[in-house]
Amino acid sequence: MRDIFDAAVESMPAWCDGLALELHDIQFQLCEFDKYERIRLHERGKVTRYTYLPPGAVARACMLRDDGGEEEPGETTPEVLGGLLGELGGQ
Repeated sequence: MRDIFDAAVESMPAWCDGLALELHDIQFQLCEFDKYERIRLHERGKVTRYTYLPPGAVARACMLRDDGGEEEPGETTPEVLGGLLGELGGQ
């Protein structure tokens, strides 16, 4: 990782400085690339799939109760919120 970081800083110093590139950024991108390659090559392993939630879904879920009634802000429990987000994500 350090070799990749050093090569990037040496070959593109202005770009790296502009992004405040750190070694952790290289680690993060290598991890993302590894996940991409495992999916592309159909390799085994756990892959978390992204679930799209439409704009406002989280805010709406925070205002609903599990019985569908309106609720005072701040009263939604994590369990209720998780269930509602699951339902909204499945639409």
